[in-house]
Amino acid sequence: MKKYLLLSTIVAFIGFYSCTKNGDNVKRSSPDSLARINPDVLTAGIKVAYGTNIVNAVFPTTSNLSSAPVLDTPFTKIYGVFKGGYLTIIPHNLSGNVAGYYVQIAGAASYFKVDYTKASGFRRAGVDDRNTARGLGTGFIDSAIVIKLPASIESGTFHLIYAAYDTLNHVSNVTTVQVIVLDGENNAVNDSLVGTWRYLYGSCNPDEKLPCSWSPDTGYRVSYYYECVNGLLVHNNTSTAMAIPYEVGHFDDRITFRKDGFTADYKEYVKVLNVENSTCSNYVYDYENSDNDTTLTIGALSFDAASRKLTLIFKSHSSVGLTYKTFTLAELTDSSFTFLYGSRALKYIRL
Repeated sequence: MKKYLLLSTIVAFIGFYSCTKNGDNVKRSSPDSLARINPDVLTAGIKVAYGTNIVNAVFPTTSNLSSAPVLDTPFTKIYGVFKGGYLTIIPHNLSGNVAGYYVQIAGAASYFKVDYTKASGFRRAGVDDRNTARGLGTGFIDSAIVIKLPASIESGTFHLIYAAYDTLNHVSNVTTVQVIVLDGENNAVNDSLVGTWRYLYGSCNPDEKLPCSWSPDTGYRVSYYYECVNGLLVHNNTSTAMAIPYEVGHFDDRITFRKDGFTADYKEYVKVLNVENSTCSNYVYDYENSDNDTTLTIGALSFDAASRKLTLIFKSHSSVGLTYKTFTLAELTDSSFTFLYGSRALKYIRL
């Protein structure tokens, strides 16, 4: 059974003016007039998903090998992020495989090594969490650079440099982007997303739109063959007279978006046939209760408009720190939205 979780939102954007919740225009300074943020102080205050701080070290140099990864020029050269928010960069890989990234605040005396083999799995996060395969391939691969900025940071600007590396530590070309730290509240959640949504189905093949064999709407069931002996049920694999559901599962997977965040709530209910207390005309079921069948997740997200990649960020259930998953936003209407993840489409409907 597959389970899917989503998380709350912070979307980076740049502009000289923006609107507050009250509709007032707020002037933002141009990048050239913003103060430069101290790179070493910033490095000490940030958290990098799957990142290890390599102190007092020189940033790795590009490998002069044809097999090394090659990164495309980024669509976005300037990113905006609120104080205490999440900076998410999704590189575009032209060739080679990517096992992780080297990331540095330009001018700092140390850098971070982002290693996707640290992703020990996503509890209830669902689809094909193969750690060794994460980030492999070309295009907008399922990997990102996710950085949590400290809330105490002053508004200003800094430059971030990054490069990809493969499993043999062949290093790609180095890319530099500018980041502007903005004052004010995060007001990035689209009004169309605000509200509570329930998981409808997962398509095993998003091109053909075929629903999988399970769904939180219909649940699942496992049936065994029984025969009736003196009014009681007797399990008999050789008999095909009576196929009775032995285990029945029901699901409730919901996500609530607010202006300032989100809550994902997953519950699973399973009932099992009590053969001893059942009769041929009355089936008795007992509900199984387990804390492992309930998950409440709260987090943040970031959206890359150029690639339509939605990165879901939350606290890891392991010792990694930050955990994230990246989806492609395929559809958003007043009544539903659809994400693509791997070879599946995940559809939610508004309650």
